[in-house]
Amino acid sequence: MYSEKIANSIRKYLDSREYDYVFNKDLARFMLYASSYQKIRIYPVYIYITKVMAETRVVFPIGADEDKRSDAAEFISRANHGLVFGCFSMNYDDGEILFKMRTCRWNEELSEEEVRRVIEIPMEMACLFGDALLSVLCGLDSPAEAVRKAKSNIKIINRAGDSGGDQFVFEEEKPSIDFSCL
Repeated sequence: MYSEKIANSIRKYLDSREYDYVFNKDLARFMLYASSYQKIRIYPVYIYITKVMAETRVVFPIGADEDKRSDAAEFISRANHGLVFGCFSMNYDDGEILFKMRTCRWNEELSEEEVRRVIEIPMEMACLFGDALLSVLCGLDSPAEAVRKAKSNIKIINRAGDSGGDQFVFEEEKPSIDFSCL
């Protein structure tokens, strides 16, 4: 059982931006793909709807092999530090890594801004951190160095007078998100 109102809010947003998606009523799940200009080009995106929330999960197409899971866990811990919206997560049993974020409403429609955040921020975070994670999994960078590099790529945007948009992603840096990689 899921909220039709929440699902309709998501559908309306996806349609207005001409996203190509599939909605599975039995699973109460939207599925689409985020594309990037980085080394990792495509990310599967799942938006789950319940009676009280929408949760977006962007799955990294490369999981952590067993011998790299401790490095991936350190990377995730460092990437999550100070994060305001959503979080990175890893299934330690199979190495699957994702970024997830949710917004809650009790069977009510979501505002366009709430929908934009719950969809666009996870996709942007995958774009920003995907190559850094790949460098850790391939042994090219330490988790600390990879996260430092990824965070240094976050562009600060002057949104003076702009009532929309996110004011910050990380507490310590307080940059806005540049959605240009999507």
